[in-house]
Amino acid sequence: MRWGFHYDNVLTIGADSNGLYLSTFVLFRAGHPSLYIPWEGIEIQEEQGWIFSYIVFRFKALPDVYLRTALKLGAEVAHEGHQSVMGEHARVS
Repeated sequence: MRWGFHYDNVLTIGADSNGLYLSTFVLFRAGHPSLYIPWEGIEIQEEQGWIFSYIVFRFKALPDVYLRTALKLGAEVAHEGHQSVMGEHARVS
């Protein structure tokens, strides 16, 4: 999310109608408290990479910090939170 760190397979992502929940696997939790961010503080956008499309969650309070997920996962998280995704191809399959 910042400084080139990748959280593959250690990040739990959840959502409800009020916000986005992020938590790391218990062994990595030291220095990484769980976060709950209201949707008002998040912009969601589909972006095209070289090969794949992604969903990017950008945090308004910290413009340089973002969370990039695979298209399907990001679209499902946005759907669970009743949020729309900017970009014409975003969908849940």
